Amino acid sequence: MPYKIVYNRDRCIGAGACEALADKYWEMNKDGKVDLKGGKPEESSRDDISSGKLVRSIDDSDLELAKEFCGGCPSKAIELFSSEGKKIA
Repeated sequence: MPYKIVYNRDRCIGAGACEALADKYWEMNKDGKVDLKGGKPEESSRDDISSGKLVRSIDDSDLELAKEFCGGCPSKAIELFSSEGKKIA
């Protein structure tokens, strides 16, 4: 079952906990905030406007890791959702 990481970069304070836990998914940028590797702009309810969030799919093999880095984010900039849209972390 695929899951969806939703990252709100505007909330990021650059603590780097996510990168420390999972550099497979996260990388510190020169501006002091992390980037979601492979993240794509999330589509909003209107086709012409992006929500300002980045999303990336993951599979079951990284579910527990994703829960860890979501929980480790002090600014709550990272969320995890099931394929049905239910918030997991």
